[in-house]
Amino acid sequence: TPGITLPNAQAQAALILSTYKAAGLDLTDTRYFEAHGTGTAAGDPLEMEAISSTFGIISKELDRPLYVGTVKPNIGHLEGCAGLAGVLKAILSIEAGWIPPNLNFETPNPKLPLKEWNLKVPTEPTPWPQGGVRRASVNSFGYGGTNAHVILDDAWHYLQLRGVKGNTNTAITSSWPPSPPASVDISLSTPIASPSPSDISDFDFSRSPVSHQRMFTFSAPDQVA
Repeated sequence: TPGITLPNAQAQAALILSTYKAAGLDLTDTRYFEAHGTGTAAGDPLEMEAISSTFGIISKELDRPLYVGTVKPNIGHLEGCAGLAGVLKAILSIEAGWIPPNLNFETPNPKLPLKEWNLKVPTEPTPWPQGGVRRASVNSFGYGGTNAHVILDDAWHYLQLRGVKGNTNTAITSSWPPSPPASVDISLSTPIASPSPSDISDFDFSRSPVSHQRMFTFSAPDQVA
């Protein structure tokens, strides 16, 4: 690219495709994309170009939009933690079965032909567009070309499709779409207690690391998570 801070749409698209290939998945079941979305004149058009050159093709073939949003208008850019914020938002979305609106989105950048690309930025709470597995993609880009991409499935369907039983907090109802998640008043007036020295000393650091692989399933129990 012309500069170390400027992204490369082709590299981003290649990362998306290689991540899905490595996971043995196609792009058809992904209905939401949590973009890096810094709101810059250079970065956003290139990222959306990468999304359109991969998911946009599928969306056109199936005649349905891919929803694209970003958490940055809500909380700003968290620098090294920005990708984690996007992952947490996507987890809450797939577990609840609702796609939150993109805050303060009014007029798209003229360089973003969203209708032509069949991409849609949600401006109001949107129920998950289809039944079955809820799959989302998350982008995160770092300074100097460090690109990351994550694929997330809701916990309930992930386990069911693999014949595994487990406790989840995925919203599953007989009717579709599921009920909107209740709003939660998050109060910061009560400080969070720090762990006491005895809590830390009770942990056994002498245990040997587990030699075999394990699968961990995360399912957010509520919006506070």
